[in-house]
Amino acid sequence: MSELMFILGGFASMWVLAAWIACAAFAGHVAGEKNRCGICWFFWGILFGPISLIAAAGLPVLSSPKQSMKNSTPRKGVFSSAYQPLPVDILKRGE
Repeated sequence: MSELMFILGGFASMWVLAAWIACAAFAGHVAGEKNRCGICWFFWGILFGPISLIAAAGLPVLSSPKQSMKNSTPRKGVFSSAYQPLPVDILKRGE
């Protein structure tokens, strides 16, 4: 009986591993279709599995990675994500 359980456990773990890698591949594909870094999302999928697939499906579509960088205007705030000044710059400006 223990050999049967060992064989069934081996098959189950093989299917879970295959599903995990499939989720990573689909996350990379979905992210690539949305003009994101597909390889990066594949590696996130390796780490997080189905959660990364759900996150990649929720990404907004970029028109073009280079175009979106050209059209973005840098924000002037200290806590914005587009502009992060060095501590020296903050001290020089007196903020």
